[in-house]
Amino acid sequence: MGYWLRIYISFCVTGTPFLVPFRPANRNELVFEQVARAMEIFAIAHEYSHHHLGHGRRIDADPKLEEFRADQLALKIAYEVERKPLVFVNPYLSSGAEAVILLKALQTLREVTEVITGVKTKQTDSHPDVASRIAKFDSVAVLKPKEFENLNSFRKVSARIMEKTGTEVSKLLQAMPTDVRNELRTLSQTI
Repeated sequence: MGYWLRIYISFCVTGTPFLVPFRPANRNELVFEQVARAMEIFAIAHEYSHHHLGHGRRIDADPKLEEFRADQLALKIAYEVERKPLVFVNPYLSSGAEAVILLKALQTLREVTEVITGVKTKQTDSHPDVASRIAKFDSVAVLKPKEFENLNSFRKVSARIMEKTGTEVSKLLQAMPTDVRNELRTLSQTI
């Protein structure tokens, strides 16, 4: 857990895992590797979906609607990728949990960045809030309703875990001594 927390903090401060040396996974970290792989696939599928759907080409297009559509296609792509797993079955990928974890992690990352940098970021007009995006994930249920029931439960548990994680990170940020916060702010400005 400490290894992944250091990676998470490195991303918060530098936007990369630069501050943490790579360590190959052992059995205990296999779940974390599955989550990371699933999140990467969703992120790439989401951006590919924007390209495939021709988003960003029309000036009058609704960017929030484009985000919802890219999410939907990315979820379908991730589901299809998992139908033929490379080695292990990855329930994060087939359930949409990877998207929930990624979006919630980005939301927490935004909050951490605001505290560390002291700069309040505004919600962009192009991206809907995280809760709205996740609420629309249920629309993929038409693919296989019975299977979706199990997958949906897995996704909801992942959402609760990420909510709890975000709450704990917020508590840590609130308890952070001012000198540590200032040191992190200085470090973030030099990188």
